[in-house]
Amino acid sequence: MRKYLRAMIYGGRKTKLFLWVLALSSSVSVGCIIACILGAGMPFAYAGFLGTIFSLAYSQLGDFKDVTRDLSKDDKKNRERKRLDTDDSVDTKSHEKKSKEGEEEAVENKYKQYTKEKIKQCLVEYKVKQENFRILVDSSEKHKIKCCPAYIWTDKYFFYLLLFEKKPRVISIPRKTLEIMTYEKEHVIRDIDEYSDLRGSVMGSLFQSLMPQYYKTTVNGFTTYMKNLFVLGDDLVITAPSAGNAIKALHCQMVLDQSLLDPSRFNSYFQEVYKVNLLFKEKAISVEEYDIHLKAILSSLVEHRENLEVFKETITQLCQYGMISREYAEYYIEQRYKLEENLT
Repeated sequence: MRKYLRAMIYGGRKTKLFLWVLALSSSVSVGCIIACILGAGMPFAYAGFLGTIFSLAYSQLGDFKDVTRDLSKDDKKNRERKRLDTDDSVDTKSHEKKSKEGEEEAVENKYKQYTKEKIKQCLVEYKVKQENFRILVDSSEKHKIKCCPAYIWTDKYFFYLLLFEKKPRVISIPRKTLEIMTYEKEHVIRDIDEYSDLRGSVMGSLFQSLMPQYYKTTVNGFTTYMKNLFVLGDDLVITAPSAGNAIKALHCQMVLDQSLLDPSRFNSYFQEVYKVNLLFKEKAISVEEYDIHLKAILSSLVEHRENLEVFKETITQLCQYGMISREYAEYYIEQRYKLEENLT
């Protein structure tokens, strides 16, 4: 019965006409017979009888196989439509997936576009000074920077950064806001792969020496990865190895927290040697640069008209805390004695 009802609605034109005529004639015949039984009179009985004969005769004119065939065709069309809809849905999802993968790959490979030639073009296009330096900006909330390589240079009033992000951009910061550089020790790492997209690219090879150094420690029983950073001003966070280049560009002053270096216990000479030693440990300066800075500070200490006892105490502290070797201590003590002799 269900298939005939479906054929009356969804069948072909001839099928619908045949079934609707048959249904109407049968309904009229049944209605007339019921009316006669209820007392409507013999005319309704004759009408019902004739209608029944018509319905039976008319039903023989049509082929119910046509109904089945028509429904089969309709089912086939519906199945084909559903299949096409499903294929379209699958194709759409596949296209969306490929687009998403393409976008992710583009994000992951944002540094692949920077060849040596393109980097040189960017330096020319953005008018980077010939005297420039490289740093890795670890983060800056104000300037929306995260793990980004940059070329830096200065003029009298501003500090400039050419940032190599998905698209290059230049920002300028007043130099007076970056006169102080602080040290941030034991910064917890949230993402151990934070610089993974930079590695393996031309850009990565240029900035490899400025990558942060990670080390493991245990916090509350859990293994935690940490790194040390430097902060220019109050917002521009750079990797520790980048500090040396930042100092060269800005001539900024490094200020250390009292928890690292108590000024009430150590004089300014010790503090300066400590800072140079820290930069060397963080690979912000080379061995040659460290040696030059150290000799300049110790020579200044020798030549300064400081009390001899204070001089000896400073040299002893430097030797005690591993800032200088015993040979260095003996050499500069000897230089001080010679200076004292010449003065007398």
